[in-house]
Amino acid sequence: MLSKELYIRKNCYRVERCRFCKSTKVVKNGKRPTKLKLPSLSEQPLRFRLYKQRYFCRECHRTFSAKTELTQRHRSITRRARQVIHSLAKETSPVKNIAKIVGVSASSVQRILYANKTANVTPHGLPKALCFAEFRSTRGRFSFICIDAKTHDCSYSKIACLRRSKNIFSIITF
Repeated sequence: MLSKELYIRKNCYRVERCRFCKSTKVVKNGKRPTKLKLPSLSEQPLRFRLYKQRYFCRECHRTFSAKTELTQRHRSITRRARQVIHSLAKETSPVKNIAKIVGVSASSVQRILYANKTANVTPHGLPKALCFAEFRSTRGRFSFICIDAKTHDCSYSKIACLRRSKNIFSIITF
């Protein structure tokens, strides 16, 4: 798939104060091109070339770029593309389809969807009742799994690739 350059735009506003020291001795210091990813149009990825104005502070001798409302800081996927990703995920579309529709990689879609998620925490103790099961997993190997019997809570769920007793006891003891 070829990406299509959509627009070339420059930041229009002038920065009055330094971001770091709040001094008013700020001068223009060139432009920095950035490529932003927009939601695709008929499955063709769109790229938005934005030239951000660079500034130099004569007080603290540091440089910085003008801000834009199109993206978050240090991001290349626009806020609109992130909204499209979230809305497609709510419709239970697969990650690869979302990536193809929006014009970003599947790993970027997963990173956006799971940005504020936390991993399951290991519980402090075992429940009173557990369900155990043995099943044949990949490559014909037997595996072992256990979950909470009353609530069917998967936070206790562990899978051991081998069904030897030492491997099973190592996942059950918390």
